[in-house]
Amino acid sequence: MSDALQVLLYRSDVRANIIERPTASQSIVVFSAILKKLHASYTGQKKLFERPVFRPFMVRINSIGGVKLLDCMSEQQMTELIEHVVASDLGLAST
Repeated sequence: MSDALQVLLYRSDVRANIIERPTASQSIVVFSAILKKLHASYTGQKKLFERPVFRPFMVRINSIGGVKLLDCMSEQQMTELIEHVVASDLGLAST
């Protein structure tokens, strides 16, 4: 729990982007997958915390949420989607 709060409070811009997007903030599955990816980035190179990286990431997740019902995805499916967005859409091998 303290790790999750530490990650969420690390950068206000990241926190605001999550909270301001209902696709991410109102779905436990989506929020959890994003937070797990942020945690991995936090313990690594912190690339996902950079504004030019995180904003397009959230825009992409939000746009996918306009086509797919993300709330109905399993945790595994959501994790795979997040990984795909980070690797393919953002072109990041590690975060």
